[in-house]
Amino acid sequence: MKAAPLSLLALAFAANAVAQTVDDAALQGIKVTSGRSSAWAQFNMPAVRLWLPRVANSAYSAAEFGEPKLVDAKGSPVTHEVEQGIYDHDKWENEIRFQTKGEPARMSGTIHVRYPTRIRQATPGEAKDKLTEPAFDVALPAVVVEQWKDVDITYDLPVVAKLPESESGTSQPLPKTIADTPGGKVVVNVKH
Repeated sequence: MKAAPLSLLALAFAANAVAQTVDDAALQGIKVTSGRSSAWAQFNMPAVRLWLPRVANSAYSAAEFGEPKLVDAKGSPVTHEVEQGIYDHDKWENEIRFQTKGEPARMSGTIHVRYPTRIRQATPGEAKDKLTEPAFDVALPAVVVEQWKDVDITYDLPVVAKLPESESGTSQPLPKTIADTPGGKVVVNVKH
């Protein structure tokens, strides 16, 4: 009997956590960094990481990575295949990784983000076509998006150093602050 009030309290908390508005300043704070995969099967693959605002809205966004270009230290193209990562809501991060034939020195490309700047809890009986589901494997309810904004990002990043073998298969901790990649250039353009 006592579990019901606790469940209702949890549902009320989840509803409040979902109803949020994100302003342009937060969208301008989106970061794109260079990284390396620490996953066992993709260990040390170069990666481009997209860091979204640390709010529930990010779980409902859609990111489209344009075809990236990889070049070696001499500026010659590096043949590669792109592997799309899965959005990680614990880190508010998405990424693409590269299986390469050669040693890339730089990665450049574009990312288009369709971002829900204003969301609200769905009401009972809300039409299904008005609901937006969260990203794969994110335990949040479907919401109604009241406003979307488009964010276009260009990046030109150096490939960072390889991780030590001891980090193979480990999860990288979430940094308190996402720092720009030294030697990289990222331009974030919020569309109005």
